[in-house]
Amino acid sequence: MGLLVRLPERAALDRACAAWLARRLQSGSGPVVFAACGGRSVDGILAALPGQAGVPWERVHIFLVDERVVPAGDAASNLRQLHAALVAPLASAGRLPAANVHAFAFPERPSIAAEATAVACCNRALQALGGRFDAVLLSAGEDGHVAALFPGHRSIDDPSDGYIRFDDAPKPPASRVSASRALLLRSRSAALVFAGESKRAALAGFIACGMPDPDAGTGQQPETDRQAVPACLVRALPEWAAFTDLDDR
Repeated sequence: MGLLVRLPERAALDRACAAWLARRLQSGSGPVVFAACGGRSVDGILAALPGQAGVPWERVHIFLVDERVVPAGDAASNLRQLHAALVAPLASAGRLPAANVHAFAFPERPSIAAEATAVACCNRALQALGGRFDAVLLSAGEDGHVAALFPGHRSIDDPSDGYIRFDDAPKPPASRVSASRALLLRSRSAALVFAGESKRAALAGFIACGMPDPDAGTGQQPETDRQAVPACLVRALPEWAAFTDLDDR
């Protein structure tokens, strides 16, 4: 089931998206897995989440959807942004246990072995929690990429499960980790953000996406769609909402 929300005022859009995500984080009685991307488009949404009522943060486990292969303190780190906007406010209020934050521990000095270990640790932690995201926050790039799955790049076609790592991203920095296509397609729900005029073409591509191909099986997106606009993957999920501040012209 999908929903397109258009709100021209960014603060209102951020609150609406945070409220939508908060409702998906309140299900069940066991651990809840939330994954978030980085980028300026989601700062306000992440900052609005702690103020949402009813979220059982004590049992919410937080993962990154993707990360640049840089140390945690690096200005390019998605973890740094996530910590400042969401984790630190919750932790300082005693609402989120430190053990519930699952980040990639990349070393200060590059090391293939250490980086592989960091990715494997997150994969194991996710598998221990059921191997899927209950709710995921994504932001589409100008080219329609989500996480670090880029159009026309091998990342979108990588058949691996869990997180994948590569050194040839078409957008710097080249070394990245991303939830794979298979992992994203197992998500229960996703909020997808198209913020700013530069995302208009990506939004148009997403709206034009064909629906899942009935001949390819449940959850399968037509090849041309997901290769040209990786954001189209979201449309194959059981529940999704796209949020934009762009009008429908």
